[in-house]
Amino acid sequence: MKTSSLIVTTLLSILGASAFAQGAPVAQVKQDNAAIRQETRAIRADNHAIRQDTAAVQTTKQEIHHDQQALQADRHARNVDQHRENVALSRGNLAGAQRANNARLQEQHVINSQKQDLHQDRRALSHERHVRHDAVVARNDERHERHADVVSRNVAASHIR
Repeated sequence: MKTSSLIVTTLLSILGASAFAQGAPVAQVKQDNAAIRQETRAIRADNHAIRQDTAAVQTTKQEIHHDQQALQADRHARNVDQHRENVALSRGNLAGAQRANNARLQEQHVINSQKQDLHQDRRALSHERHVRHDAVVARNDERHERHADVVSRNVAASHIR
């Protein structure tokens, strides 16, 4: 009788322990699921921000391209003024050469300011690209962490019976 009551007591304690043990992992899985959903929302928000950054970079690239075209047009105008000055000097027209020289100097001043603006735009674009790249790397790290969490959650959930 003592042996059978000892076996029954042991059996009940094992069943009771397993019943209590299942409550904690289920709650833990629910918490893990909630955390994974929250991380998924954060990753989607990061994806949205990255897409917006990409659009801003593309817009900046187009603006830089238009600035380069304007710079080329101003360089062409400067070269035309240089040619006019050379022609006026070869003909002995000093007043015409002086006017062409003044126009060329003004064009060169405009070109220098445009070159400086273009350089600053390129630096800003480079900075935007680096920021976007860092955001992509951080987002990918979060995705890998979330995937590892999902795998560990699934493994833990598979042990629950």
